[in-house]
Amino acid sequence: MVPNTPPGRPSRLSEEQEEQLREDISKHPRELGYEFSNWEGKNVSHHIEKVFDIEIGVRQVQRILHKLGFSLQRPKYVFPKADLDKQREFKENFKKVWLLSEKTA
Repeated sequence: MVPNTPPGRPSRLSEEQEEQLREDISKHPRELGYEFSNWEGKNVSHHIEKVFDIEIGVRQVQRILHKLGFSLQRPKYVFPKADLDKQREFKENFKKVWLLSEKTA
């Protein structure tokens, strides 16, 4: 046995392919001609199949991304038409209604 070698099956992507994948994932998907806006497991899996002609499942793609130093992040939704004053007023009124309902129950 050779010391310090990780057990398990060898990666289906070479080190060069992993580096190319790191560069591609660092770009916005639309820069590479895709219609989607976020890199997620199934999109990266599709990209690997398209570029390297290698089929890899979504879970394995997630492991590869973790190995490359990426983490899953979801976009934060912003509601530009939201009225903060109305939201604050709703929260205050809701607390009053909630407290009244607890007293009568």
